[in-house]
Amino acid sequence: MAGEFTAPGSRAVEIVVRRSHIVEDGFRQLNSLGSRLKSSIHVSFVSECGLPEAGLDYGGLSKEFLTDISKSAFSPGVSLSWYGLFSQTSTSERLLIPNPTAKYLENGIQMIEFLGRVVGKALYEGILLDYSFSHVFVQKLLGRYSFLDELSTLDPELYRNLLYVKISSDQARFFNCHASFLGISSEKVWFLHFYLVGKGVGAFERPVEGNDVATWSLQLIESLNMLLQHYDGDVKDLSLDFTVTEESYGKRHVVELKPGGKDVCVSNENKMHYVHAMADYKLNRQILPFSNAFYRGLADLISPSWLKLFNASEFNQLLSGGDLDIDIDDLRSCTRYTGGYSEGVEQLNFFGRYGPIVEVIKGFEPNERCMLLKFVTSCSRAPLLGFKHLQPSFTIHKVSCDASLWATIGGQDVERLPSASTCYNTLKLPTYKRASTLKAKLLYAINSNTGFELS
Repeated sequence: MAGEFTAPGSRAVEIVVRRSHIVEDGFRQLNSLGSRLKSSIHVSFVSECGLPEAGLDYGGLSKEFLTDISKSAFSPGVSLSWYGLFSQTSTSERLLIPNPTAKYLENGIQMIEFLGRVVGKALYEGILLDYSFSHVFVQKLLGRYSFLDELSTLDPELYRNLLYVKISSDQARFFNCHASFLGISSEKVWFLHFYLVGKGVGAFERPVEGNDVATWSLQLIESLNMLLQHYDGDVKDLSLDFTVTEESYGKRHVVELKPGGKDVCVSNENKMHYVHAMADYKLNRQILPFSNAFYRGLADLISPSWLKLFNASEFNQLLSGGDLDIDIDDLRSCTRYTGGYSEGVEQLNFFGRYGPIVEVIKGFEPNERCMLLKFVTSCSRAPLLGFKHLQPSFTIHKVSCDASLWATIGGQDVERLPSASTCYNTLKLPTYKRASTLKAKLLYAINSNTGFELS
């Protein structure tokens, strides 16, 4: 980032990383370096077969390391001991939030601190990642408190149900739908919901339509039936207290929402306190140990004074860019041609009968265009301010690899696959005869990660 500099004479950090253990190896070799991570990192990869991979790191391999380690570490729901550190919000954006169970993992907090350094290194080097964090989590990184209305960005269902206490028309319709089916008041449904959430059983995911009982889990149905048999309209009879239950690896952990909360029953008099205590726990207290750890790692590379310049949306844009697709016109205007391919008018026809490569790329699906960009640059996102800021420039280099005479007579095309030099953001292309061959070869190369070359 502008204004941040590596100390003069800083030596590059050399690391060897097994692709099958990229998170563990990165953690073991880099986590203790602190601000030394501002120095260059030279990465040597070991294949899944245990063999050293060919390649000299002039920047491309370190970019690949940062993008791949983030992909492994931030992938939600992975059950391995080093993974599953982050989960996704229940919103449509599926943003990342620390997984509460991470604190029960061995070295879970230290791992999240390390991931803060990974993100800091990516920001420091201007490398875009494929992930964005939830508004609530970023608020913690920026030192800001989150309030009840921000719960909608983390858990819309819980937010909607908490607001039911205010009896807005939207929330009333939601619970009335359940109440009609169960034959009880909507207020009873609201308290049943929070009993289930508080006890770690479950929650209403959407209004029940008709007799669509199958959308509920059996455990939820049994709990509802049990509660309905004993519920006579008094909130205290629900045995709801100021605690929340978390489940981790088969064990349940009871957390008090206030000191002595396990001994405080929820009543009509303190239910508003319960609502705000639950929201405060979900928005602030629950993720505070993780956000503090992540911030410590991030601050090793990015000055806190820089972080305070941005809000949550701007932070995510710096981290992962904007659109998930590529602006083809911008790419075409900023592409450099070497090795025999030329710029200007000729570039539009250098593939002869079937036109420019850009037209072939336009026919790709958005995710395929992103995969092509990762194949060439090690990053699947376009530069934040456009391809004119990609250094070195996106380059298409002609590779001399003509088909044999007999193959030409027989109408065969060039067999060689496209290759890439990620250190120089260069796509190396043979002169294929047909657009269909070019498209097929490109798709094969980007889907199989073949074709990396040293120069």
